[in-house]
Amino acid sequence: MNTSQKKEAAAECYLLSPIRQLPYEKERLLLSLLRKREFPQIKELIDDLLSYTIFSEKEGLSRTKLCALEMACVLARLSIETGAYDYIKQELFVTYPNLLQSASSFENLYRLQNEMAEFFMQYLHRLPRLSAGWTCVCQAKGFVHRHYPDTLTLSVVSNYVNLNPSYFSSVFRRTSGTPFNTFVNQVRIAQGRQLLADTQQSVLDIAIAVGFEDQGYFTKTFRRYCGMTPGAYRKSIFTYHPT
Repeated sequence: MNTSQKKEAAAECYLLSPIRQLPYEKERLLLSLLRKREFPQIKELIDDLLSYTIFSEKEGLSRTKLCALEMACVLARLSIETGAYDYIKQELFVTYPNLLQSASSFENLYRLQNEMAEFFMQYLHRLPRLSAGWTCVCQAKGFVHRHYPDTLTLSVVSNYVNLNPSYFSSVFRRTSGTPFNTFVNQVRIAQGRQLLADTQQSVLDIAIAVGFEDQGYFTKTFRRYCGMTPGAYRKSIFTYHPT
C-alpha cells in the first residue's frame, strides 16, 4: 500500500467512525426518510445539519472543519446504505473530505459543504424506486447492526427476512453492491474502531466483543479494511487531527 492509499484508508477509517458532534438521532431520521423517499424532508434535515457547521464558527476554523467532516461522514454512510456506485462513494469518502480539510477560509468551507450536500441530493433523485428487495436488505442490515457480536451466517439473516439463502445473497449483493459477508465484516470493524478509540480493552477482548472468534482473524480483517493493524490504528487516532 503506497502513501496515498494509506492516507485514503486513514481518512475512510475516520469517516466511518461514530459521529461525535452532530446529533446521531438526526442521521437515523435521515435513513428513515430515505427509505420512504421523502426528498423534501431529507433536504430540510440536511440543511438543518449544515447549520451545525455555521454554529461552530466561533470555535475556530479547525473545529468548523471537524463538523463539516462529520457531515461528510453522515452522507458517506447513507450512500453505503443505498448501495451507491463506487464513484459516488469515492466523492463522499475521499474527494470532498480532502477538499474540506484543505479549505483556507470559512467561505470556502461553506461553499464546499453546500456543494457536497447538493451532490448527494442529486444522487438521491437519480435512485430508482425502492424495490421489495431493497427493503429486505435494509431489514437485514438493521439486524446485523443489532446482532454483530453474535454468529451471523447467511442462513441466520436470510431466515430473519424470510428469503432463501441463495436468493438473499444475490439480492443483497445486487442491491447494496457489497457481498453479505463483507458487510458483516465492515460493521464489526467499525464497532472495533469505536472500542479501540473509546476504551482500554485489549485487542483480543475487542475482537471477541465485535463478533470475531480470534484475534488473528480480527487483525487480518482490520488491516484489509483500514490499511493498518488495530494497535497502529489506536495510536493514530490520537495524532490524526483534521486542519
